[in-house]
Amino acid sequence: MRVDEIARKTRLSALSSEQDICKLLFAHKKTQAACRLFVSLLKTHRGRVSPKQVSQFSRDIQEGKIQEGFTYSQINFYRTVFRRLVELGFITRFYMRREGWLYRAQDQPITHKPPGGRNFWNLTWMICKKWNDEFV
Repeated sequence: MRVDEIARKTRLSALSSEQDICKLLFAHKKTQAACRLFVSLLKTHRGRVSPKQVSQFSRDIQEGKIQEGFTYSQINFYRTVFRRLVELGFITRFYMRREGWLYRAQDQPITHKPPGGRNFWNLTWMICKKWNDEFV
């Protein structure tokens, strides 16, 4: 999904308060569910996961061990969900001396007050705010 598609989708839904961040970022229900499960994994590990944990998660989701009756391809997880979250800057990679390389949910640096109007900057601010609200 391209940025203009995300903007159109968010304009149409007007970013209602019950709208999930995964539903804003992904078009297909199965991808949205995989994103929600990954965000839940991040929440349970305080926003930090190792590459081994991400790999284990992708194998488990492919085998249907994460949620009963739900499977999602490991390749599709990395190509769609994980890559999009990294490319958008919601997840970053960093090094810690004891743990080694980790991925973490990146808090988005946004202003306290949203930009005015229904433009690209306002929509981007709202998406980043929803991401930040997930990990507060």
